[in-house]
Amino acid sequence: MRAVTFIGTTLLALAPAVLDAAQDRARTLHDTYCLACHGTQTYTRADRIVTDYGGLRTEVDRWQRNMSLNWSRADIDIVTAHLAERYYKLACPAPC
Repeated sequence: MRAVTFIGTTLLALAPAVLDAAQDRARTLHDTYCLACHGTQTYTRADRIVTDYGGLRTEVDRWQRNMSLNWSRADIDIVTAHLAERYYKLACPAPC
């Protein structure tokens, strides 16, 4: 029982570091590949294409394929979550 408690406590302690690493990776991918072609006005313009979280993920996936980036599903998910939180103010559906 003590080992399970130790492992659980250790995982909980590491969770913020893992989350921070994912957020840093999302920011790096976005800043390197997305902002290279357009600024943030794409996300905030009145006639933007994206209106919901699923549509945002579709656009992230579409553009990473158009650019032949070969991002993993995890990369697509973290960049989508980054954009949803930072620019679009969209709630992430569970699980996220």
